Amino acid sequence: MTSRRFGSVQWYGMSCGDDRTARCITENGEVVHHYDAYNAEEDGDDDHAGHPTESGYLLPHQDGFPDDAFAGVSHSDSGAFRARYHQVKEELQIPDACHATHIAARLPVNPAGLGPETRIEGRGVLALTACGREHGHPAGALPA
Repeated sequence: MTSRRFGSVQWYGMSCGDDRTARCITENGEVVHHYDAYNAEEDGDDDHAGHPTESGYLLPHQDGFPDDAFAGVSHSDSGAFRARYHQVKEELQIPDACHATHIAARLPVNPAGLGPETRIEGRGVLALTACGREHGHPAGALPA
């Protein structure tokens, strides 16, 4: 496993077309955290073993709203629905959901924070999935 060699490895997945968000964190050859919103929702995983980076957030498959939170509000009236959503969220202090980007931002290496101005010591490794190895990947900041 790569984290045995490098100490820590993270994988993040998000979909632009739907609400899928997933992550896996490994340290010293062991998976210390894994979450996939699709699997959790399908499995009814409300006993998810959390990771410290999730503190203060709901998991994406949990909404935190009571069943009657939107009673009397037409789902087709986006303005009224949005106003009620924010009202209930504030009144009940419902936290935001923790997507892969939130978790990444709380870990030592945030992929969204890497750019041309990033200076490193040592070695950084970017691994490709089997699909990426077979079909290639778009050009980025790192040489191919």
